[in-house]
Amino acid sequence: MKQRNKRGTVGIETKQGKLRLRLPRTICNVNCRYISTGLDDTPDNRRKVQVTAWQIEEDIQNGKLDPTLSRYKFNQPSVIITRIKDEPDLQQLWAAYCEYRQPLVAYTTYKQKYLTHYANHIQRLPSHKLTDSKNIRHYLVTTYSQDIAKRVLIQLNACCKWALAEGLIDNNPFVGMANELSYKWSSDAIDPFTFSERDAILNAYREHHTYSHYYNFICFLFYTGCRPGEACALKWRYISDKYILFAETWNARYQLTKQTKTGKSRRFPINEQLRALLDSVKLTSSYSPDSYLFTTHYHHKPISNERITYLLGWREIVNGLVDVGLVARYRPVYNTRSTFISLTLEAGLTVSQVASLVGNTPQVLLRHYASSQVKDVPVF
Repeated sequence: MKQRNKRGTVGIETKQGKLRLRLPRTICNVNCRYISTGLDDTPDNRRKVQVTAWQIEEDIQNGKLDPTLSRYKFNQPSVIITRIKDEPDLQQLWAAYCEYRQPLVAYTTYKQKYLTHYANHIQRLPSHKLTDSKNIRHYLVTTYSQDIAKRVLIQLNACCKWALAEGLIDNNPFVGMANELSYKWSSDAIDPFTFSERDAILNAYREHHTYSHYYNFICFLFYTGCRPGEACALKWRYISDKYILFAETWNARYQLTKQTKTGKSRRFPINEQLRALLDSVKLTSSYSPDSYLFTTHYHHKPISNERITYLLGWREIVNGLVDVGLVARYRPVYNTRSTFISLTLEAGLTVSQVASLVGNTPQVLLRHYASSQVKDVPVF
């Protein structure tokens, strides 16, 4: 007579040449009494299955049986867990890109352009997902001018190009998106004053009861073609007998001096006209190597290049001259620069010479200054 297994015993059976475990009726119903191993009936496999059977019996006795039986199954397919990569969105990428760019650009550029200007454009995008790049481009070109849209897309491309190299993203969806757009250069931005308009402005400053203190400053802008911020930052230690060294520019928003716009210093020769102006400034200011050439009237503080329009009376004076017909139309103070460039080119200086004086490349002058005004068409 065949001996019956004791209660709680796990049996080993063969079905269709494969081993399986038979669990006691006391813990399982008929439908789940068996655990298929998928193993052939061989001595080695029987030893493996026997070990599992003993483990189940021990768990039954100790009350630790896994009710799902998953702990005891054989030949479970290897499960490869792939961590889903959470791809950062554009705002996260831009924040990381700004950290990368910070030591590479001027402080004011970092604050004004990266953390403010472009960050605000990115924040206003309808989506920040890289997969929505086409919709983002459509939004930019339909919401802003081509110039602004192109600049933002260029920055998005640069950001994603860096992120791709850093392994933060798998592809750059903004490649080539800015190529079809063009910059729109405003002719007003390079609209120079004529010789007579320039002199009318200078005469008005010289005779004005409130703003005459700033006559020398406005003269300096017209006579050198420097950027207003460069004039605001100029100190006497940068003035020699023969040259003015333009090495810094003033940023009113952050109340600091920094490198010039191009990051390069330049020497400007002092002619007789400029020498007389500098001598006049020296007589009316506190002269020391570290003092500013031009200061505010009452507080003797550095002039804010962002407040020339109102605090120095520029808008009031130029508009007054427009009203009496001495100036054709209002133009901002920065156009003193294009006036100098145009007048020196008309006087016979070469494009390369003028570019050296004002801190531009010849290509910039040819594209935006020298060709902006055509007064006479030659007869061929």
